[in-house]
Amino acid sequence: MKYLAALLALPFASCAVVQSQGGGDATSFSMLDRPNKVSGYLGARSFDFGDEVSDIEDQGVIGVEFSQEYAQWPVGWEAGIMGSAASDDVNGNDIDSATAELYGGVRKSFGTGRFRPYVGAGLSWIRVAFDTDALGEDDDGSLGVYAHGGVAYQFTPLFSLGLDVRGLFGTDIDLYGENLDADYGQVALVAGFSF
Repeated sequence: MKYLAALLALPFASCAVVQSQGGGDATSFSMLDRPNKVSGYLGARSFDFGDEVSDIEDQGVIGVEFSQEYAQWPVGWEAGIMGSAASDDVNGNDIDSATAELYGGVRKSFGTGRFRPYVGAGLSWIRVAFDTDALGEDDDGSLGVYAHGGVAYQFTPLFSLGLDVRGLFGTDIDLYGENLDADYGQVALVAGFSF
């Protein structure tokens, strides 16, 4: 249920993939010329921390990623950082939550037209921090596995804009003596700058 927003974005990515395979756009940009890309992410992610803090499970997210893919390589690689945050007042108790994430893995883009579907996966380290009036501050970190995919529209050889769906799995954190996880589903807009 918490990952519903991420799943809703899949049909949009599927439509774009179908369009890109339809051959309606003859424009082609060579990845040999610009194998490097810096991408900015802006979106929302949803955790499942528990009923007591359910109001801060949906968090705004921002991030930056560097990726490199050469046309002659079967796959490329990516690395990035992301952060999210949310605040709420629950029965007069201010609760703040923030996360910081560092990740790296493999990446594969498809096609040479304006629509570029892609997938990526790898390892991620996420740190989750809570600050409440009642219990004070606590934080913990965990290693997990991430996977993401989406489609980018290449406006020019230098600039693209797209939609990304992402999930983090297999995390294990302890906050205020409770065993939780930091798994999430995420949907984000992505602006890419190739060079």
